Amino acid sequence: MWKKKPTEQLPWYRDPGYKGKMAEADKRKLDAIRMQPNHPAVTREDLPEAANSYISDLEMEVHDLHGQMSFSRTIVTSGLGAFLLYASIYGLKPMDDVFTRLGLIAMIIVPWFFFRRDSKKNEQRLLPEERSWFSTDEQLKYHWELDYISKARQIQSSEE
Repeated sequence: MWKKKPTEQLPWYRDPGYKGKMAEADKRKLDAIRMQPNHPAVTREDLPEAANSYISDLEMEVHDLHGQMSFSRTIVTSGLGAFLLYASIYGLKPMDDVFTRLGLIAMIIVPWFFFRRDSKKNEQRLLPEERSWFSTDEQLKYHWELDYISKARQIQSSEE
């Protein structure tokens, strides 16, 4: 119904959810690198076809695994709710309450809404938008930047 307005994507180290302990000086170095017309990290287009194929296979495996885990959670929760509802109707007297039965019905139905939400997230991970956190190019930049900062810190500590 209400769509979020597209906002500028912050780099991973500037994201409000980032919980690392990166120094502001390191963040400024990465900002300077990100402001360059071309980021020094390799892009997916620059990788050999075999590497692209391997990355695609890994992405499909992760997609399938997320889908299986989400479906398994949904089936187990709904199945448990159905079993307990059946047991409350045909035998367990402590669960004879109307509110308990409504809760069990919710336990059968609600997981499917979560499954739908998780499926949409999973699809977004598999086919991300160009500047999405899940895009391969953004992940390649992330790993390049982590490696750059760690090497810079090693050089700095060896000079001291």
